[in-house]
Amino acid sequence: MRKIIILLTLVNTINLVFGQHQNQIEFKHQVLNFQINYPANWILNTADDYYANLDRIKLQDSEFDEMIKKNASTPFFFIAKFEEPYDDINPSIKINTRPYGNLKGQSLKDIIDLMLPQFEKMLEDFNVEIQPTEIQLNDITATYVKFYYTLRTQDDVGYLTCSELYLIDRVNYFYMIGVGTRQDENNCKREEVLDILKTIKLN
Repeated sequence: MRKIIILLTLVNTINLVFGQHQNQIEFKHQVLNFQINYPANWILNTADDYYANLDRIKLQDSEFDEMIKKNASTPFFFIAKFEEPYDDINPSIKINTRPYGNLKGQSLKDIIDLMLPQFEKMLEDFNVEIQPTEIQLNDITATYVKFYYTLRTQDDVGYLTCSELYLIDRVNYFYMIGVGTRQDENNCKREEVLDILKTIKLN
């Protein structure tokens, strides 16, 4: 859920624009030409929140865990449904960019196929629920995968977690959208998350 290779982060607060319309917050990243709307009662998190969340997680391979946390890059967009600290799986959406680099020419499905064995190595009870496939977020084509696992904290508490990844091609790089929720959807229905993702606009 947290790994996903070293990502390119284009973060510059001068290029972020916020607006509020009724009960929605409008987020724009002018450099990336990226826009998304999210409910006003969701929490926009900071880089400190992101790294604090990483520190709470315990992965199966301790050396791999250390490497992931050392090399993780901050999402340019990170929202959660509840304020942290939150004693459960906090429904969240994190969005990064990543250059294709030496993966140029490979499909996004191929790239996800390269990631899945890494997830299996570090996540307990890892199981792919929906194999990589193309879907539509309104008029945006994304490559999607859904998987379940037990997320274990440093206190050795396990939570049955669902992660969903959406990869969106941007020619020289791609967006990586990570969604984390409870498997039983007890504190957030996935339709609520999908409604947020469907507001994405790429200019």
